[in-house]
Amino acid sequence: MTTEDNRAPGKPPVVPDQKTLALINTYIASTTKALNQAAAACERTMHTIDRRLERVSINMSLLEEKVDSAVASHEAAEVAKRTVKPAPAFQAEPCAEEPPSTAASASDGMEEIDTGPVVPGHALTREGPGDNSKMKSVVGPGAVPSQQPSQVGGSRPR
Repeated sequence: MTTEDNRAPGKPPVVPDQKTLALINTYIASTTKALNQAAAACERTMHTIDRRLERVSINMSLLEEKVDSAVASHEAAEVAKRTVKPAPAFQAEPCAEEPPSTAASASDGMEEIDTGPVVPGHALTREGPGDNSKMKSVVGPGAVPSQQPSQVGGSRPR
């Protein structure tokens, strides 16, 4: 007689202990592997979300600084508009060395010299004596430095 014959009707077959332990071990190993994979996937997702949040935080800080800078430059421009007074109109003064009546003209056969753009507050003076002397521009009293549009308000080119 075998063990199958000794069992009572309606009872499950008897499983050896080694086979039971092998089944339990396989179940634990496969469950642990699945849980570790799920935990690793969650960790990767959390790391990705953390990096995105970090980038968003940095971008928010930069945008806040830009807004603060824009507001400050706008306020500075408003203050500058209220406080800047227009420069007095430039009036050409005749050179002290030659009276206006004896000044050389192009019709006298003299060569005309281009001294560049006229800047308010600057005067032309001779560098040396005689007819062949060079002219140079010097800052006169009450000269106002000109401002470029890029210098007003502290904005910078992009």
